Amino acid sequence: MKKIVCSLLVLVLALGMFAGCGAKTNLEGTPIEILEQFNANATTEVGGVVTPVEINGVVTEEIPADNVEYFTGLTEEDYEKYIESGARSDAMITVNPHSMVILKVKDGVDAVEVAKKVFDGINPRRWICVQPAGVYVNTSEDYIFMIMSNDEWMPSLINAFETLSGDIGEALEKDGEGK
Repeated sequence: MKKIVCSLLVLVLALGMFAGCGAKTNLEGTPIEILEQFNANATTEVGGVVTPVEINGVVTEEIPADNVEYFTGLTEEDYEKYIESGARSDAMITVNPHSMVILKVKDGVDAVEVAKKVFDGINPRRWICVQPAGVYVNTSEDYIFMIMSNDEWMPSLINAFETLSGDIGEALEKDGEGK
């Protein structure tokens, strides 16, 4: 009897150790509020001095239903099937290649699989005359983050996403030509 009780105690303690494990996100609020947090927390470090990066001249709004593929790389059908809500933050002047998206997947949807669809479907050459420094797509629990931007904003916004998100997935990255 003592062996059974001891074995059960060891099992309960072992399970308790793993109860807090798993990817957790610190992202809170609507997708628009989350993007605004990224913009507000973008910083750069030069010579050990951290300074805010001014993310200006952008519009932040919900993903327009009639232009889902342009902003997310997902077909309208996939967006409706997998995404609960989403927002974008894009440069208002197209000579500045900048597009940042946050998507919240529906319950039971694998965010990593949908992130791969976003990565494969997004067109970094959509501005035609200008191109971003690169494309970065990543996940944090049930959120997907995608950014295509210039050399100045992109690293600081990726850092803001990674810092504010908590646990993140494995990043998908390609250069501004889509390679």
